[in-house]
Amino acid sequence: KTTGGVIVSPLVTELIDDYMDAARRKAEYRKLGDPDFDLERSLTTRRLCMDRMKSRLGNIPADELTTADTDQYRKERETVDGVIFSTVNIELAYLRAALRRGMNTTPPKVTRVPKIWFPSEESQIREGFIDRDDYTRIFEHLPDSLKAIFVVAFHTGARSGELKKIRWPMVDFEKGVIELRAK
Repeated sequence: KTTGGVIVSPLVTELIDDYMDAARRKAEYRKLGDPDFDLERSLTTRRLCMDRMKSRLGNIPADELTTADTDQYRKERETVDGVIFSTVNIELAYLRAALRRGMNTTPPKVTRVPKIWFPSEESQIREGFIDRDDYTRIFEHLPDSLKAIFVVAFHTGARSGELKKIRWPMVDFEKGVIELRAK
């Protein structure tokens, strides 16, 4: 934007709103080709993350946003709000996507995207895996309606949401294969 011949950077809030509009359009398009796609669920997490961003960083002109600002956001989310770093990584990845989208518009709304630090998740040990003995004990106590999904989850490591989308045409018993759509 220009005001009196001076270029004025949009606020971070404006870029987030643009990004969310584009995300909604993309989700609506995906819904057309995938009747199982839950449009609202797909946008809910992103919307919550972006609303938090807007409340803490939204009033900063986008070209003035710095690495120090995003580091401070990370620190507040982890120490004050008590969230784990991987959650903050997701939130900051959405912010970076919004800023990059603003930079890639014609004309560009943003001239630069600050470096955002993303700590590695290698230091975070996953918990909750079960061994073969636990598997057998749990399986024996499950109702028949849950046994199939439990067996597939244990042997494939697929997430429950993905498993719940499996339909009979995707299962080939002769080959012993479940074929998931690429998307």
